[in-house]
Amino acid sequence: MLLIPIFDNRDFTPAPQPQGIAFQVASHAWMAVGGPDTAEILAGGPEAAIWSLTDLLRCPVKISRGLGPAGAPLGEPVWWGFVSSVEIFCGELAFVISLDPMANRVRAWYRPALPNSDYPMPRVATAWADAADSQAVYGVKELQEQLPEMSGAAAGSSRDIQLALKKYPVRSLESAGTEPAASQPTEPGAAIPPGGSPVQARIRCRGWWHTTGWRLWEQPAGMASLANPGGTSLTPMGNAAQQQIRGTFTTPAGTIAWSAAKVYLRLSKFGAPADDIQLALTNSADVTQATASIPAGNIARAGWYEFVLSGAMTLAASTLYKLVLSRSGAQDAANYYRVEMDSTQAGDLAQFYNGSWNTFNPAASLIFKVQGEEDTAVQLGRMLGSGNGGQFFSALDLPASSGVVAPMWREGKKTARAEIEPLLQTGSGSLRYLASVDINRRLGVSLMPAAGAADYGLLRNGGLLDPAGIPVPRGTCVAGVWMAAADLAQAALVGPVMADPLRVFVEAMRWDNLRERYRITGSRGAGA
Repeated sequence: MLLIPIFDNRDFTPAPQPQGIAFQVASHAWMAVGGPDTAEILAGGPEAAIWSLTDLLRCPVKISRGLGPAGAPLGEPVWWGFVSSVEIFCGELAFVISLDPMANRVRAWYRPALPNSDYPMPRVATAWADAADSQAVYGVKELQEQLPEMSGAAAGSSRDIQLALKKYPVRSLESAGTEPAASQPTEPGAAIPPGGSPVQARIRCRGWWHTTGWRLWEQPAGMASLANPGGTSLTPMGNAAQQQIRGTFTTPAGTIAWSAAKVYLRLSKFGAPADDIQLALTNSADVTQATASIPAGNIARAGWYEFVLSGAMTLAASTLYKLVLSRSGAQDAANYYRVEMDSTQAGDLAQFYNGSWNTFNPAASLIFKVQGEEDTAVQLGRMLGSGNGGQFFSALDLPASSGVVAPMWREGKKTARAEIEPLLQTGSGSLRYLASVDINRRLGVSLMPAAGAADYGLLRNGGLLDPAGIPVPRGTCVAGVWMAAADLAQAALVGPVMADPLRVFVEAMRWDNLRERYRITGSRGAGA
């Protein structure tokens, strides 16, 4: 199958095509999540021309079918994305230049050294270090180092070294046998010297969805906590001496407003209290905004317990709130609850009530987590923003609401892609979400189709039929669709758990252009 690659400038404007080089598309693939996934292009030609291919990194590329007048591609492109690496083979030498290990924005996580202590410090991150010149050419690609216990100065030095090593496309050399190049010219006028090309190359390409993994996703809103205690104590609550306990917390600065959905506290029982333990979330003026309770029978050994708030409360940034604990029954000196406290904190000190509010002596703070939840579609919109995982997308077509809520806080240790794809899996109703990037880099997120509504067909000769039964041009890949065997008998395969054994949901499809055949990866089930 004659497939033609067309390369553009990095700013997405048309570019002159490499001259004197014969290209042959070896393969391309699509995924149900992301659309165009990977492609491989072989090249052969004069040595100077082949080495110029290294300047194609991060250039957009489209792959079209056939040639028309004056060498123009015929029909719509079958694949699009960007060049991610170039491998050049000169005899026994292989030179590789790649964006995959490149990082032009780096920070390091480390644990501050704390001498003569059995209590480890929480891990913290350095500030980001940027290579602005690299970012201007290739886009922002972030990396986080994970370091052991050390000083902040040492962590910053390690970060800076990593940036210096990786801020440009990473190069490597190896001794390797000559790789196969294009078997015939695929561009009018391309010249391959008699007896074959002295220098050959392989261009590896990725779809734009892959760039959602170039940025980390950090969301400081959605969490307020004191959950890394230094010294702890179990404090009675509901025994007359301490009838109620309240702790204060201040939401992080510089964040968006968020809705508190759950509160987690470390609790246990003394004796056998039979009533509920109650929680109220109040504002700084002691006006209750949301409540929750846990029956005594649900509390066993000491540990974390979840309070699901009866009404979501919107929390503003840099604002003081209070958590108030009480019991639904009478005070009892022999049967009461115990609340875990931290005696090492200097701020947000807890108080107890015995007719009036008093600060603990010695001072202590409540160990807690307040968690915010948000509609997953709203979270996707933030994760895919132009300053985050969607830096190369021209527009977003996202659902306004999924009807599914999930925790919104993220520490910033995973890429946007690693956070986005699990949210797509949660879907809406009984169906998960799919994503696809169109030829104009417009990202669309939509529910997977229902089986039988618009199925493609697979023929025994390897061909495809679209939902209307019309043959699909060979070399065209589809993913995120249902596909059924169009001309195979199914009766002999039907069993008690195989009502429709030859219908699969296409998770991935790859066209091997050298062998002219498809490889289809499918899954089963309504949720696929």
